[in-house]
Amino acid sequence: MNTKVYAFALLIFPFLFNASAVDAQEAKSLLWEISGNGLESPSYLYGTMHVADKRAFKFSKSVMPSFEGAQGFAMELHPDDIDPTEMMEMMKLKEGKLEDMFAAEQWDSLSTFMREKYHTDMTTFNDFSPFFLYSMMIQSSFKSNMGEALDLYFYKQAKRANKELAGLETIDEQIGAINTMDKDAQVRMVMDMVAGKDDGGKKAMKKMLKYYMKGDLEKLMKLSEEADMGDDFEMALIVDRNHRMAERMEPLMKSRSTFVAVGALHLPGEEGVIQLLRKSGYTVRALQ
Repeated sequence: MNTKVYAFALLIFPFLFNASAVDAQEAKSLLWEISGNGLESPSYLYGTMHVADKRAFKFSKSVMPSFEGAQGFAMELHPDDIDPTEMMEMMKLKEGKLEDMFAAEQWDSLSTFMREKYHTDMTTFNDFSPFFLYSMMIQSSFKSNMGEALDLYFYKQAKRANKELAGLETIDEQIGAINTMDKDAQVRMVMDMVAGKDDGGKKAMKKMLKYYMKGDLEKLMKLSEEADMGDDFEMALIVDRNHRMAERMEPLMKSRSTFVAVGALHLPGEEGVIQLLRKSGYTVRALQ
């Protein structure tokens, strides 16, 4: 397991996807129009990234008109359905302490790293999973000059416009997917970060953001193949969730034109949301 795994989670957890070929002529777009199969009006699928970096907010010309024209808005989780206190409890270890999962030498190195880089004591995180700690570490590597993550920006804009709001998943389903990751693999991710491998994941994230800004799903897909997530984790975090999202989008789109914003790496692949919608009879085409 390397430092790329959570970096890609920012694109889909927002989360990840199953790698497969995307038509070359369609690859460079984050925005897709969904029509046909009985829909009275088109809906839209947009790939987001869970960062507050202003570079991710440079939309192509079709994004905001499509968003503004839609009557509904859907994202992975409906923020109003999330109890922050409950969510934090769900991220905690069911038994034992974080310290118990590391060798003494590892824990000493991690404590020193957290104190020097983040000016915090490891006792703050001792009840939480290694993945939670790693997510905090990797998230801090991105700039935060927009004040809120991209997916939350769309949500707030939709709420102000009185659009019908919906979530495609529950917090239980998302946390359940995360918990399928092997704990030893989570520990290795944290220690790779401490060791500064791949510059703490910054090289991978720099490439990822570059490809994201170009809407290049094919290159994002190839880059993601370098993250060895394990079959069970990939199935729970990516494939199962893609099927669930595509299925839950259908009644929303049939009720009204809906702008759906999910992590960009849920879009491509034979079992990505784009292909799943096509297999269900919809016409899905890239917009610029």
